[in-house]
Amino acid sequence: MMGQLKRKCTFMSFFVILILVFGAAYSAYLPYHTAGTEWMKALKLPACMPPCWVHAIAWPCMYFLMVTALWVVWEKRQEKNALPALVVFALQFFINILWGPVIVRSQNLDWAMIYMCVLFLLVIWNTISFWRVSKNVGMLFLPYVAWMAYGAWLEAIIWRCNVA
Repeated sequence: MMGQLKRKCTFMSFFVILILVFGAAYSAYLPYHTAGTEWMKALKLPACMPPCWVHAIAWPCMYFLMVTALWVVWEKRQEKNALPALVVFALQFFINILWGPVIVRSQNLDWAMIYMCVLFLLVIWNTISFWRVSKNVGMLFLPYVAWMAYGAWLEAIIWRCNVA
């Protein structure tokens, strides 16, 4: 009976984390999605820029991997490295979901480049801190690291085409 209750609580915590992460990401996405459309259309974009539908597939995948990793670390929160890893995740996720609103509102590509570099470093730090809790959990973040590296590379090209 007690094992069944623990399984239900564990399962419930996964769905709470899922709703919180996707809800926060979606609510941060909505306000800026149309706000900076004219500014974004005016930017010179590289030929290697992926179409919008790629982002529509990639980001939910990244968020699902994040949710899974976060859930495992949450379930191991009594272990030595788990609490610092949760704090790093919160910081990284907060900066991540604010990227769009901050950049679109500022409409400043210099700031966007700096912001992206900081975010990329936070994602690497998050990956390392989750890895310390569990190698498998850290591995869940590797596609996110790759996606962010690609995003930082694209950001640098956009910056170069429009500012430098």
